[in-house]
Amino acid sequence: MASVSDNLATNVLLERIGLDQVKQLAKDLGLTNTALLDRVRDQRGSEHPPGLSIGSAGELSQFMSLVSRRELLSPGTSDRMSRWLATDTDLSMVASAFGLDPLSHVESDRGLLLRNKTGTDAGVRADVGFVDGPEGSFAYAVVANWPENGRDPRDLVLTAMRRIGEGLSDAVSGSSGFGVTR
Repeated sequence: MASVSDNLATNVLLERIGLDQVKQLAKDLGLTNTALLDRVRDQRGSEHPPGLSIGSAGELSQFMSLVSRRELLSPGTSDRMSRWLATDTDLSMVASAFGLDPLSHVESDRGLLLRNKTGTDAGVRADVGFVDGPEGSFAYAVVANWPENGRDPRDLVLTAMRRIGEGLSDAVSGSSGFGVTR
């Protein structure tokens, strides 16, 4: 599920855990503008939520910060989440700036440790995660959306997301001349 956004795996996990449990956990974590609304569906009818989920970049960044600091419920839970995020193969957005191998970046490479998860839908691109480097760490959430029926700005969006990643890379690697900490 985390590696390649496997919809079947998502639905199997939701069936095992229960959507109500996921919603309760989000509430317990203080997520008020970020929620999983439904399982993955090929067709959405009027009886279903209009989309799979909603998200707030601020809340998603805070969530990733908790994982990075090993404070998501417990160190063990954070470590498990981090291991899952380590396998994401989509490095086409913010993470494209780090120059890492999409299939082999579980361990630190080029002085960077990346954990991220991307999401896409018609008119949406999102990349949330954290990156650790010799000069510090940043948790991030970059979300772009645009009307489905207008001009397709996807190339501009991906370029802008990469530029944000370049700034993060500079900051955590020390290239920008300032250090940051979590």
